[in-house]
Amino acid sequence: MANPSEKQTPKTAEDIYREALKLSVDEQVKLSCMLNQGLQDPDSWYATPEIAQAWNQEIRRRLKLRAEGKSKDVPGDEFLAQLREKYSL
Repeated sequence: MANPSEKQTPKTAEDIYREALKLSVDEQVKLSCMLNQGLQDPDSWYATPEIAQAWNQEIRRRLKLRAEGKSKDVPGDEFLAQLREKYSL
Protein backbone atom coordinates (compact mmCIF):
# COMPACT_ATOMS: atom_id res chain seq x y z
CA MET A 1 0.00 0.00 0.00
CA ALA A 2 1.28 3.47 -0.91
CA ASN A 3 2.46 5.73 1.87
CA PRO A 4 -0.15 8.53 2.25
CA SER A 5 2.60 11.06 2.91
CA GLU A 6 4.17 10.37 -0.49
CA LYS A 7 3.31 12.87 -3.19
CA GLN A 8 0.97 11.48 -5.86
CA THR A 9 2.12 11.54 -9.46
CA PRO A 10 0.30 14.03 -11.74
CA LYS A 11 -2.67 12.51 -13.51
CA THR A 12 -3.76 15.10 -16.07
CA ALA A 13 -1.99 17.23 -18.64
CA GLU A 14 -2.90 20.28 -16.57
CA ASP A 15 -1.32 18.73 -13.46
CA ILE A 16 1.83 17.92 -15.39
CA TYR A 17 1.88 21.44 -16.86
CA ARG A 18 1.68 23.00 -13.39
CA GLU A 19 4.55 20.78 -12.22
CA ALA A 20 6.58 21.58 -15.35
CA LEU A 21 6.30 25.31 -14.60
CA LYS A 22 8.27 24.65 -11.40
CA LEU A 23 11.24 23.40 -13.47
CA SER A 24 14.15 25.61 -14.44
CA VAL A 25 13.92 27.22 -17.88
CA ASP A 26 16.55 24.79 -19.18
CA GLU A 27 14.56 21.81 -17.93
CA GLN A 28 11.35 23.24 -19.43
CA VAL A 29 13.07 23.55 -22.81
CA LYS A 30 14.38 19.99 -22.51
CA LEU A 31 10.90 18.68 -21.64
CA SER A 32 9.36 20.61 -24.53
CA CYS A 33 11.87 19.11 -26.96
CA MET A 34 11.23 15.62 -25.60
CA LEU A 35 7.46 15.99 -26.01
CA ASN A 36 7.82 17.49 -29.47
CA GLN A 37 10.07 14.64 -30.61
CA GLY A 38 7.45 12.11 -29.54
CA LEU A 39 4.79 13.92 -31.57
CA GLN A 40 6.95 14.04 -34.69
CA ASP A 41 7.11 10.27 -35.09
CA PRO A 42 3.49 9.16 -35.68
CA ASP A 43 4.53 5.52 -36.05
CA SER A 44 5.59 5.58 -32.40
CA TRP A 45 1.97 6.32 -31.44
CA TYR A 46 0.94 2.73 -32.23
CA ALA A 47 1.55 -0.47 -30.28
CA THR A 48 3.22 -2.25 -33.21
CA PRO A 49 4.60 -1.35 -36.65
CA GLU A 50 1.86 -3.52 -38.18
CA ILE A 51 -0.84 -1.43 -36.53
CA ALA A 52 0.87 1.77 -37.71
CA GLN A 53 1.01 0.41 -41.27
CA ALA A 54 -2.64 -0.66 -41.19
CA TRP A 55 -3.77 2.78 -39.97
CA ASN A 56 -1.62 4.56 -42.55
CA GLN A 57 -3.25 2.46 -45.29
CA GLU A 58 -6.72 3.20 -43.88
CA ILE A 59 -6.00 6.94 -43.75
CA ARG A 60 -4.83 6.92 -47.38
CA ARG A 61 -7.94 4.93 -48.40
CA ARG A 62 -10.27 7.40 -46.68
CA LEU A 63 -8.49 10.43 -48.13
CA LYS A 64 -8.76 8.92 -51.62
CA LEU A 65 -12.51 8.31 -51.20
CA ARG A 66 -12.97 11.88 -50.01
CA ALA A 67 -10.95 13.28 -52.92
CA GLU A 68 -13.08 11.23 -55.36
CA GLY A 69 -16.29 12.57 -53.78
CA LYS A 70 -17.30 9.09 -52.61
CA SER A 71 -17.24 10.08 -48.94
CA LYS A 72 -18.51 13.07 -47.02
CA ASP A 73 -17.58 14.72 -43.76
CA VAL A 74 -20.10 14.43 -40.94
CA PRO A 75 -19.99 16.94 -38.09
CA GLY A 76 -19.04 15.30 -34.79
CA ASP A 77 -22.29 16.13 -33.01
CA GLU A 78 -24.32 14.69 -35.91
CA PHE A 79 -22.22 11.52 -35.90
CA LEU A 80 -22.66 11.07 -32.15
CA ALA A 81 -26.43 11.61 -32.49
CA GLN A 82 -26.53 8.88 -35.16
CA LEU A 83 -24.61 6.51 -32.86
CA ARG A 84 -26.91 7.26 -29.93
CA GLU A 85 -29.97 6.60 -32.07
CA LYS A 86 -28.57 3.41 -33.59
CA TYR A 87 -27.42 1.93 -30.28
CA SER A 88 -30.03 3.54 -27.99
CA LEU A 89 -27.34 5.28 -25.93
